[in-house]
Amino acid sequence: MLITLMSAAGIWGALWPFYVIGLAAIVGMFSEASRKVSTGVLIVSAAAWIVFLGPCVALLGG
Repeated sequence: MLITLMSAAGIWGALWPFYVIGLAAIVGMFSEASRKVSTGVLIVSAAAWIVFLGPCVALLGG
C-alpha cells in the first residue's frame, strides 16, 4: 500500500522519507542535547540533495 501511495504522488511522493528526516532534524535543533546530531543530519541531507537527488529529480521531472 505504501508503494502505491508513493507512486501515485509521482516523484515527490517517492521522496517523502527525506522530508520526514529533515523535519525531525529541524525539530531536534530545538533540544540542546540533540543539536550536534541534528546539525550533522541536516548537513548530510543537504549534501544528498545537492549531489544526487536534485539532479535526478530534475532529469525525471523534466
